[in-house]
Amino acid sequence: MKRTYDLRGRQSSIFRLARFDPEGFLHALIYRILIFLSIVYGLVLLLANQYPQLYLAIAPLTAAVWILFTFELFEFIKGIALAQTKGLAFGRFQSTYREVQLRHAPHAQIFAFTIAPYLAVIIWLLGFAAMVMWWH
Repeated sequence: MKRTYDLRGRQSSIFRLARFDPEGFLHALIYRILIFLSIVYGLVLLLANQYPQLYLAIAPLTAAVWILFTFELFEFIKGIALAQTKGLAFGRFQSTYREVQLRHAPHAQIFAFTIAPYLAVIIWLLGFAAMVMWWH
């Protein structure tokens, strides 16, 4: 069996990303926090009928998941934008390559995909505000 070597290093040490890819580091860190938080959240939801005092933890846990998921949503929409515009929406390309690509891509589409992640986050945060207002 052929043995390969991963040039990125161990995947378990996400702090190595902080030096060269802060956005990737933040994504990996929040993703791991959300895994743990979702397990706690699920247990609280499952046990809330047996232990009614756990109902007090549902709102703060929901808010924490919502806030942490905001960055994941941004990254997801940004990834879609990058794929749909072949990197023109957020990519940092050489000017000549970018000019050639822009001849074949509508500027309005690139602009729409560039603002799409920010609009998604705004709508997401408006939903969070509506949820908090509904609670109170």
